[in-house]
Amino acid sequence: MIARLTAALSLAGALLALAPATGWTRFYSAKYRFFTFYPPGWHILSASDWPRLEVINFPTSEAGHGTVLTEDGADIMVIPPAEPGGNIDDLVAQSIKFVHDPPSIDQTILTRTTDPNHCPTLRQVSYYENLGTELTPVLEQVTTYYCEVHNRIFRVTLTYYRGNKDTDMLEGLARTVVDTLRVYK
Repeated sequence: MIARLTAALSLAGALLALAPATGWTRFYSAKYRFFTFYPPGWHILSASDWPRLEVINFPTSEAGHGTVLTEDGADIMVIPPAEPGGNIDDLVAQSIKFVHDPPSIDQTILTRTTDPNHCPTLRQVSYYENLGTELTPVLEQVTTYYCEVHNRIFRVTLTYYRGNKDTDMLEGLARTVVDTLRVYK
């Protein structure tokens, strides 16, 4: 009993230390044993029984079918692996398989963490995806962070329309979601 209480207090302390700022909301998946935080004012789009987190920065009533984003909207997803193992290079290749142009960013980032439940490194891949046609392109900016912890690869993906005036802020929010991600055995 004391061991369980100590573990619960330790987890609660870790959660408080990780909370990026007042107002951020914690998301926990019992099935995939991970948690992270998402920004205030963002709305959960995914169903409560889904193992992933998907949030948008506009009311869910404004989300369309197929192309979900509004003109100035953004979407952040935290996607757990379907199965343990795998290879980040294979996941990246699969993700960009149908992208017309090569990624604008493909880099590895050292996180300098000492937490065994956090990503020791991140692979950031950014590219544009055309949802329109060659004549009338509709370009989405997609940035995905790939993170391997405990032999499981997680993805955090940010999507928004090219030309969004809040690009730097959105990229910073997505990185904070990545930085607060913790995965347990």
